[in-house]
Amino acid sequence: MEKEKQEGGNKRKGEGEKGKRKKRNVREKKGKKKTNEKNEKRKERNEKKEIEKIKKNERKKRKEIKTMKRKAKNEEKEEGKREEKKREAKREKKRKKRKKERKKQNRKSENKKRKEDGKTEKEKRKVKRKE
Repeated sequence: MEKEKQEGGNKRKGEGEKGKRKKRNVREKKGKKKTNEKNEKRKERNEKKEIEKIKKNERKKRKEIKTMKRKAKNEEKEEGKREEKKREAKREKKRKKRKKERKKQNRKSENKKRKEDGKTEKEKRKVKRKE
């Protein structure tokens, strides 16, 4: 009995099969815990990145929409300006045409007057000579 007692007393908790297995299990549990934590952190980081990507894409889309609207507005303005220029050119052309026509008419009437005035003067001279 003494031998058995002695052997039992000499054995430490860490030695022996049960103790080793226990230690290994504890180590593995710690390792699993750490890996689980790391995995969770990685998942969180990835989720954050995904959220940021989505936000970035939304911002990009909004910005694109704004630029498209602005471009459309500018295009409309340009189109309006072009149309206005065309209208103005037509008006100017008509104005010039009317001016030219007026000048022509004035010249005609002046020539007519000159002819009549000339005739009357000649007639007056003739009348004066005769007298």
